[in-house]
Amino acid sequence: MDNNSIKKESSLRTLKLGGYSLIMTAIVIAAVIIVNLIAGALPTRFTIFDLSGSAIYDISDESKAIVDKLDTDITIYYVSTMAKRNEQLHNFVLSYAELSNRIKVEYVDPEQNVNFINDNGITDENSLVVSSSLRNKTINYSDIYEYSADILNEYYSTYYYYYITKKDDKYAIENLYSYDIFDADNEITSAIDYVTTDKLPTVYTLTGHGEADVSSSILSMLEYSNIKVKSLNLVSSEIPEDASMIIINVPTSDITEAEKNTIIAYIAKGGKVMAVTDADHYSEKEMPNLAAVAKSCGMTSHDGIVLEENKSYYSQQQYFLVPRLQSCSVTSSIDNPANVTLVMSRAHSIEALKDYDGNMTVSPILKTSDSAYIIGIDEKVRDKAEDDISGEFYLGAIANDSSTGGTFVWYSSSLIGDDASYNYVNFNNLNIYLYSITENCEKSTAVSIESATLSTAQSIIFTEKAITVWTVIIQFIIPLAVLVPSIVIWVRRRRR
Repeated sequence: MDNNSIKKESSLRTLKLGGYSLIMTAIVIAAVIIVNLIAGALPTRFTIFDLSGSAIYDISDESKAIVDKLDTDITIYYVSTMAKRNEQLHNFVLSYAELSNRIKVEYVDPEQNVNFINDNGITDENSLVVSSSLRNKTINYSDIYEYSADILNEYYSTYYYYYITKKDDKYAIENLYSYDIFDADNEITSAIDYVTTDKLPTVYTLTGHGEADVSSSILSMLEYSNIKVKSLNLVSSEIPEDASMIIINVPTSDITEAEKNTIIAYIAKGGKVMAVTDADHYSEKEMPNLAAVAKSCGMTSHDGIVLEENKSYYSQQQYFLVPRLQSCSVTSSIDNPANVTLVMSRAHSIEALKDYDGNMTVSPILKTSDSAYIIGIDEKVRDKAEDDISGEFYLGAIANDSSTGGTFVWYSSSLIGDDASYNYVNFNNLNIYLYSITENCEKSTAVSIESATLSTAQSIIFTEKAITVWTVIIQFIIPLAVLVPSIVIWVRRRRR
């Protein structure tokens, strides 16, 4: 074979290899572009990564359950200019909307839609308006991003607060601290419930007997669940027609004879009442009228404090009880009530009244072991004695009249609705208090979602500008950086 033939064959081989390289490069570039296009079309929940452990983008199971049941179209209006859009909130809203084809997101420029802003009471950019055919609800930015109690306490305990109120607004809290609570999940779910529900109940808390205030956590839960709370003094007024339930929250003195008769008649006609008492304030001897309400519903009690002998049913101290949650109408939304831990402290007993001839059926909500016993209110903690009243007791019970719908719920420890219970069992106690209201107000949803903490939340978030820059880099610059040298090499080899 002569030299020309060898050179020609070598050139063809080089040309073929260059052509193969060019084809493979084109295939790789095409694959990169296709992957990018697919990634761009993926839902937000697959493209936003939270590496903080704070679960900023984790939409709660409770929210998902509510959204799954939607039978009404919802529009979430995101109010912000492009330049001022909060990407963290924006991404969360998109993730939320992707849960259901019933939810869509639309954008409102506040500078071009002044009437929309005024009509919906919007005070900040990055606010939301959740809308349905029934009604609208505005969620202002200040409702979504909040300060924790720790920051508020720190701020109000320093000289900063003095200066802001007296001298210089540069010491305003927003100029000194960053928000550390992200509450979008609660707010959006509550708003969706509000704009889709047919029932917006009102519960009344009885006053005039030294009752304890309903805890701030419970009030927040009720607000999120779109339940109004008002006070009621039965000495000076009748039970309002819009009352879905009456709450008697840890009274320190007895109700009057007239109030007793009013409440009993209210329950007999289908009314709902919940009473929370404790061993330190309640006794049948000292509160015979309130005791008579309970007896009319088939329940009674023993004075004194319930202690536990069974170590599985108490924690630390024998009066710090860990009763078992039972399956009943109050716990119907809980998959496995027996697996939910609650705590009750300084509780008195509740029992079904023997020889009861009324129309109510009593069911336990919380039960002790059969080794529980009762000591006097002034006694120190001690072991069980032979003459102690002992056995299995209720620490929470519900009585229902199946014909009228009348209901009486009774808990025997103030810890059931106390914010302090959160330190022991998170929201478990408070949720049962909440469910006792929502289930008996015929409210199908109870919103009690824990807010996300932002203090350590550093999610991977890209702004619109950053997204544009990276799109150009990944989809154009990198492929060109690979393609151009390949073409140059191929052309050079072809010329040889």
